[in-house]
Amino acid sequence: MKHRIWKLTMAAMTLSVAIAAFAGSAQAAQKDESWARNAEKIAKKTGTERVETIHWSAKLKRNVQATVTENKKQKDSAVGKKIKIKKNTSLTIYQRDYHEKKGVSQCMLKNGRVVYIPNKYLKITKPICSGKKDYTTATKEAYVNNQKITSNDQYMIWVSLSKQRVNVFRGSNHNWKLINCWKCSTGKADAPTLDQSFKKNYVIQWKKKEVDGLYWYSAVYGSGFHKFPGGGQSSALGIKPISHSCIRLSQNYAKWIFNNMKNAKEHGASKATRVFIW
Repeated sequence: MKHRIWKLTMAAMTLSVAIAAFAGSAQAAQKDESWARNAEKIAKKTGTERVETIHWSAKLKRNVQATVTENKKQKDSAVGKKIKIKKNTSLTIYQRDYHEKKGVSQCMLKNGRVVYIPNKYLKITKPICSGKKDYTTATKEAYVNNQKITSNDQYMIWVSLSKQRVNVFRGSNHNWKLINCWKCSTGKADAPTLDQSFKKNYVIQWKKKEVDGLYWYSAVYGSGFHKFPGGGQSSALGIKPISHSCIRLSQNYAKWIFNNMKNAKEHGASKATRVFIW
């Protein structure tokens, strides 16, 4: 009898987890696909490269059931159906939901199947970047000018997580021109730099020359631009994220942002320089 009760209890728990995961997956899919569709639409409209955010390597902490939403590599009869995925399975997070407790991230298995999995079942191991080859200027300008990115300052900054670049634009809404592009290093796996899926509009909030040993600090929600710590440079700049959520730059570039960008503390939120993180 005890064994039977235990089995029924475990079955009920599995069902409740599946229902919760399905509900979260539906919400995550709708949000994530809007970003993906927009990037694809811009690329097709302008004849430029499709822009993506950073990807992450991960493993499953436990066995899960998930619905296959598509297959990026081949035709698949499992699309639209639930599949079982075993503990320790390796996968790639294509769109990470940074709401850790209730987040559901878009993942791809090695065979190309795309599923949505709650963050609590994912162990993120390392970032996957493609910074050795940056987007072209044409791609960058097409992307930001076809987005709903507004800034009341003459400047706007786009931090490209996948390319590990800080791109500075000058101009006005939908008429931005790239004037600077600098290699950077953003947040590592367990302390990531939060992208636009977490907060709609980022601006530079305040600035201070030194914060806990970090120089030329320009704060953005949850992070900030600053000089790379220590006396030297790092081979990580432009290649991989190693910071604790902040955006590390060479000294001259961090100082340039500090000296030229408006911040909400001095000018008010409506006048602060817009920062787009993706």
